[in-house]
Amino acid sequence: MKTKKHKIIKISSLFLTVIMMFSILACAPFTVSAEEVYGDFTYEYFASDGQNLAAITSYSGNESNLTIPSTIDGYEVCVIAANVFVHNDFLKSVTIPESIIAIGDNAFAGCRNLEKISIKNNVALIGMDAFYGTAYANNSKNWNDDVLYVGNYACDSKDGISKISLKQGTVGIASELAYYNHNLKAFTIPDSVKYIGIGAAFECPNMPSITLPYGIEHIDYCAFGFCAPDGNEGAPKKMNNFKICGARGTLAEDYAKGYGFKFVDGSTAKSMSINRTSLTLGVGEKYTLIKSVSPSSASNCKWISSNNGVAVVDQNGTVTAKKSGTTTITVKTVSGMSKSCKVTVKAAPSSIKVSTSKLTLGVGEEFIISESTNSGSYAWRFNWSSSNTKVATVVKTSGNKAKIVAKGNGTADITVKTYNGKSATCRVTVKSAPTSVTLSNSSIILGKGENYIISQCSNSGSYARNFTWSSSNSKVATIEKTSGNKAKITAKSNGTATITFKTYNGKTATCKVNVRNAPSSVKTNPASVILGVGETYTVSESTNSGTYANADNLKWSSTNTSVATVTKGSGNKAQIIAKRVGTAYVKITLYNGKTAQCKVTVRPAPTSVKLNITELMLKSGEKIVISESTNSGSYANSANLKWESSDSNVATVTKDSGNKAQITAKGTGVAVIKITTYNGKTALCTVYVNKTEDDIPEDQVQVGSSPVIIDDTKLAQESVQLIVEDHTESTQATVQPEAKE
Repeated sequence: MKTKKHKIIKISSLFLTVIMMFSILACAPFTVSAEEVYGDFTYEYFASDGQNLAAITSYSGNESNLTIPSTIDGYEVCVIAANVFVHNDFLKSVTIPESIIAIGDNAFAGCRNLEKISIKNNVALIGMDAFYGTAYANNSKNWNDDVLYVGNYACDSKDGISKISLKQGTVGIASELAYYNHNLKAFTIPDSVKYIGIGAAFECPNMPSITLPYGIEHIDYCAFGFCAPDGNEGAPKKMNNFKICGARGTLAEDYAKGYGFKFVDGSTAKSMSINRTSLTLGVGEKYTLIKSVSPSSASNCKWISSNNGVAVVDQNGTVTAKKSGTTTITVKTVSGMSKSCKVTVKAAPSSIKVSTSKLTLGVGEEFIISESTNSGSYAWRFNWSSSNTKVATVVKTSGNKAKIVAKGNGTADITVKTYNGKSATCRVTVKSAPTSVTLSNSSIILGKGENYIISQCSNSGSYARNFTWSSSNSKVATIEKTSGNKAKITAKSNGTATITFKTYNGKTATCKVNVRNAPSSVKTNPASVILGVGETYTVSESTNSGTYANADNLKWSSTNTSVATVTKGSGNKAQIIAKRVGTAYVKITLYNGKTAQCKVTVRPAPTSVKLNITELMLKSGEKIVISESTNSGSYANSANLKWESSDSNVATVTKDSGNKAQITAKGTGVAVIKITTYNGKTALCTVYVNKTEDDIPEDQVQVGSSPVIIDDTKLAQESVQLIVEDHTESTQATVQPEAKE
């Protein structure tokens, strides 16, 4: 607890409350009871002006989330006395009921786990250090300009500050807010303040004056203008020449006269402003306009509406929308100075929606979400909440927007709710933050003027929604984010540039872009092709020397898809499929409009295939070229012919040009060479390697080095003239039928 000087006036919290109650409630004489017990609470009760009231004096429970009762045994609880919950380590949250009008010194001090405090605006007195040392007080989010706020109450200030300027909307100032601050020179109190506690600025010798607003309802003892007596003994000492500025007929004048301070009449406003000059509300909605008057002592103002049927305003500046239309809300000082706000009222929302109904973020990532109501309706106030703040939190920002922050893995529902109860929800899934990221390309070549879509992905199980793309040289290549995890690269001029992708948490990946000249021409390989029905063929393209068109951007098309279709393949290739007999042109189109085409002629599919040699006798190392042909009128493209050997240790076969293949004898034995067309038609050639004539079956004749099969039936009837050509010689022979005996 921060160091305090010896207190000058020692008065019990209960007695302070009694004094305060007299000033607020105009109480009649009362008596205080002995202590009574109610569950975990000890209390004292008293009667005042016909009311049965109670003060809680101690608590022995261990609740973590405590709601203080508003009544005990039929008595209205209006006081929490000094030290009731001091150093209670069980408390995590406390709700203070509307009935409480006073909280004593150190009431919750030292509750180190107390992080949530709910308090109403009708507490007239908060004692010294009532919330000091709590988790709430230790949270910097609850401090504003070096002042600790509990709800709309200023409860503490940092030691040694030279200026205190309480925020607009502050209702009360706790006792000894700026106690013993010798550096304090200025203390600004907004006109929203109603209650000022004991010694609010006690022993602040360098603060020469205070301006007290018009609407203050209670100023407690030694609030301003007093210092400790010499030697800290005796009554507090008045500061010489201290001034009280305020409006005549108010508590400011009473305080000055009661303690003998010089009073400066500040009833006449010198300047005035209002926080809004225009405002839109939904029917039934409320909004409090905030005026600022200098000096604040001149803040006795009157609020009026030009059209009470559209919206009314009370004397606190709270506007209530009644029906669709417009009105002007005006605030005027007694001296005639005024400011106005134009208020437009629209229909109340019948529905509301959010900009996205589901969202994925990485841990630590942020996202701005927005809402919108049904057409023609309006809502000024929205309440944003999260179903699981350990997964994701949400904080309202400007207008209809809010900021979601991903906290931990899991799911949470972010809900926005209008003043009239309409709601919408976004399901937020939070995954791990990326530890690494990669791009779909680490390098790429483009032609000048070409576009390319690049994508990114992070390590498995992680996620990043917010990321940036950049180029090291936008004169060579630019980068523009598109949908999802993709971006568009545009090649601008010859050279190199590095494209960099960066996640919200600083993980990066790069792609090197090389830009070349745009193509001035393109050609296909081949320029024409003949296929059989059902056959496929891979065609490719190339641009003129020194130019480039990225393969991913090539566009292939067919002039007659009933004859032949084309599908893009890998790189600069595409696959043609022959559909029916006829002619079609397969066209390649580059990114810059250059084109070329391949003529595709489709013939009938083969119903059979044959080889020009069906049997061979070879010696090791010997080679021979063999060819195939399909039945008349049909076709099988030579590129798709499949040649194979049944035993590559005896003979191998290697595809040659066109419809030919080369057989190479390897070792002694027999191998069968097989040709297979694209549609499964086959033919065979038997190869004998290092065989003698005696090894040839009886129905064969050896001519040169080639065995020839002779039809026995035919040979029995007539002579056969044979001309056999092989790779070494051409031989003619006549085979006569065997003579009959």
